[in-house]
Amino acid sequence: MARPSAPPSYKLKLPKLTFLFCLLVAGILWLITEFSKEYTVTMDYAIHWQDFPSGKEEIHCADSVLSLSFNARGFAFLRPCYRTKNRVANLSLKQLLKNRNVGEIGGTYAINRRKLTEYLHGQKNLDPDFVEVTAPDIITIYLK
Repeated sequence: MARPSAPPSYKLKLPKLTFLFCLLVAGILWLITEFSKEYTVTMDYAIHWQDFPSGKEEIHCADSVLSLSFNARGFAFLRPCYRTKNRVANLSLKQLLKNRNVGEIGGTYAINRRKLTEYLHGQKNLDPDFVEVTAPDIITIYLK
């Protein structure tokens, strides 16, 4: 007489799957928590000069990079405007030189950090999370 065979037993690996699921949920919750905090970040922007005064063809600037400070939530820094290739500050030379508080000595202009911050706050091309210019303290421009 043959013995009746037992049905095949399948081992369910439930503890491993449960652990991986809990790890995934914990990771997602951690990311949401971290990106919800408010951060102040300083980023370097390349200077692109526009609108030269009439009769001036050449410009030499002592600095080619501005360090700008932004204050926003972590998710905001994932937007395309904060990517490295999009970090360009378009500065209108005519608008900056219109300001009477810009120092001039024979074709050489000096723009301090406070005046540059005021100018950039008035521009529409920077993000509203912009706080201030952190470096350089003074931009020196030589016009020829």
